[in-house]
Amino acid sequence: MASSLCAGHAMAAQTTLAWDPPTTYVDGTPLTAVGGYRVYAGTAPGNYSLNFDAGTATSYTFTTLSDATTYYFAVSAYDTTGLASALSNELLYATPAAPVPVFTLTASAGAGGSITPPGSTIISQGMSQTYTITPAAGYSIAAVQVDGASVGTASSYTFSNVNASHTIQATFTAVTAATSFAVDCGGAAYTDAAGTIYGTDKAFSGGSTGKTTAAIAGTTDDLLYQSERWGNFSYSIPVANGSYTLTLKFAEIYFSSAGQRVFSVTVNGQTVISNLDIYAKVGKNTAYDVVIPVNVTNGAINIGFTSTKDYGKISAIRIVPSALLFATNSGGAQFTDSTGNPYQADGNFKGGYAAKTTAAIAGTTDDTLYQSERWGNFSYTIPAANGNYLVTLKFAEIYFSAAGQRVFNVAINGQTMISNLDIYAKVGKNTAYDVSVPVVVTNGAITITFTSTKDYGKVSAILIQKM
Repeated sequence: MASSLCAGHAMAAQTTLAWDPPTTYVDGTPLTAVGGYRVYAGTAPGNYSLNFDAGTATSYTFTTLSDATTYYFAVSAYDTTGLASALSNELLYATPAAPVPVFTLTASAGAGGSITPPGSTIISQGMSQTYTITPAAGYSIAAVQVDGASVGTASSYTFSNVNASHTIQATFTAVTAATSFAVDCGGAAYTDAAGTIYGTDKAFSGGSTGKTTAAIAGTTDDLLYQSERWGNFSYSIPVANGSYTLTLKFAEIYFSSAGQRVFSVTVNGQTVISNLDIYAKVGKNTAYDVVIPVNVTNGAINIGFTSTKDYGKISAIRIVPSALLFATNSGGAQFTDSTGNPYQADGNFKGGYAAKTTAAIAGTTDDTLYQSERWGNFSYTIPAANGNYLVTLKFAEIYFSAAGQRVFNVAINGQTMISNLDIYAKVGKNTAYDVSVPVVVTNGAITITFTSTKDYGKVSAILIQKM
């Protein structure tokens, strides 16, 4: 008898052999009945350690082969009398290596930050994968958990020599700005509803103190507004050079009509509040706060109160370091101002048009920042962690030469913050004019919308600092 062998479909660690049935004996006489076939396998040529009776089937599947091994195969036929043929041609087959296992690494991040790469990552056994955890502005890393167990608050984590699936989860917490200085002017130490600790009155020169027991409207911190320092006086507060948010808290606790107390406030020699009449602003026994950005270059914040009618006064002072969240030169290119704040090229806007002038800008040493603008009906959206911010909008009228030609409104997160602004009527043409607005973010973003009353709204630059 004679037979021949060929390889069939193969998979890892197994293979199927198939052969053509013989039709004659070796001497050429017809073979009328095949009794069966025997298949052989081994790991050396002509040396077969395995053999199986395949019956009358003309194929056989080896399912117990080792991975990444070379095998040699042959087959013989036998007739119904048991007479066996010689071995067929020998076939060589190398089984493939075992497939490398793969595993899934699943990464997730809570509100206030991100993890990279996010989601599911498929990784082969023995490989490594590094994750980077990044908090958003105003947030810090609260915890990093791997497979449900804490691994601290590191900003990166590496899975090495992976041999199982894993999970990694990062959570974040809002950062509360540290207060550099806070005093209850004319009063005792006090902790407000937000947890800020105000010390007893200090760092002042001159003035007298006064108090009331009347309830104060517009606040839950009545005690903070029921005391005051009044007269012609000043405060000098040592601080490191840098950017700060200064909050001055007022309440008129003595006069019962407008025009009875009018005064101005300077910070480091610059007038920041002119001719303030608290009663005219909010009435008697009502809280009134003014928030002012301050850049310190001389190691101190000096606050002066000067009288126009009767005497100036203050209820409380708070100073907080400012952390830059966002700054853009609207309609213009990247620019670093005289205090070191880096403004990006105009970005994060929707709608509007850009324009520029080469005219000198009065009231500033940062002319470039006010020589460009975005104008029209437009908006800016800046992602921001929930918390307190100071938004400074910078303006200059670089087109019109008379009042009443441009009038517009500005809303932040849907609330009108500036109503019917006419820049020319405020300061004239080609003159810097800044408006700082405290904003509380609860939705993860600061959206600033400019809408027109006459002609179109505009802005020269935007600066947002964490309070």
